[in-house]
Amino acid sequence: MRPLLLSILLFLLLFVACLLAVDYIQQGAARLSGHFDALEASIRGEDWEQAFCVFAHCVEEWAGLSSRWKSMINHEDMRDIEIGFVELRSMLELQEAEQALEEMATLRYYMRHVPENEALRLSNVL
Repeated sequence: MRPLLLSILLFLLLFVACLLAVDYIQQGAARLSGHFDALEASIRGEDWEQAFCVFAHCVEEWAGLSSRWKSMINHEDMRDIEIGFVELRSMLELQEAEQALEEMATLRYYMRHVPENEALRLSNVL
């Protein structure tokens, strides 16, 4: 009886830890996506100085998230997001509004994709 109780307790602990990890990922992605709105507005207005300032905040936010996300999400997703930041930086430096907006759309997709991919759903388990 004791091993069964211990197994159930460990399962519940693991389940709660997974739920907390998914919530942390969702909150982090939402915070980062909030910066994207301001960045996109700056790019559309071709206010490159403001865009670089907001981009720096995005990179800072990502640095804080990525250190913890590495243990929770697929490494390919991490790589895709980091490449998106590198390409966006290049477009901002070149002051190419159209390409920068395309990279913003890509980063937005990745920020939506990661929480969806990590959520506890039957389709993600099977």
